[in-house]
Amino acid sequence: MEGLQRIQIVDLIGMRPYLRAKVERNRIFSGRSRYELEALERNAQELFRDVVSHSPQLSDDLQSAAMNIDDPGRLADFIAGTLPSLSTLLRQELIETSSVRAGWRR
Repeated sequence: MEGLQRIQIVDLIGMRPYLRAKVERNRIFSGRSRYELEALERNAQELFRDVVSHSPQLSDDLQSAAMNIDDPGRLADFIAGTLPSLSTLLRQELIETSSVRAGWRR
């Protein structure tokens, strides 16, 4: 399963027969300059390309997939979900990070 956008739970509506909640869409990158986001995105793609090229267990197709992602949040989530060396706890923490700068410093 893959999320299409980030959301935040505002209110838990019910638990049965399945979990239901009122949600709001997160706008995690508002206020950032377009140029800053593009630079961070290019750096992340280049670093990811290097990791994939030096890692025999990762398919080269992942490089192409990352290069075709044009949304910084989706790229960050893709990278966090793809790298096998990351612990589940760190993956979850990265996916929950709402700041471009905080995620980049990891």
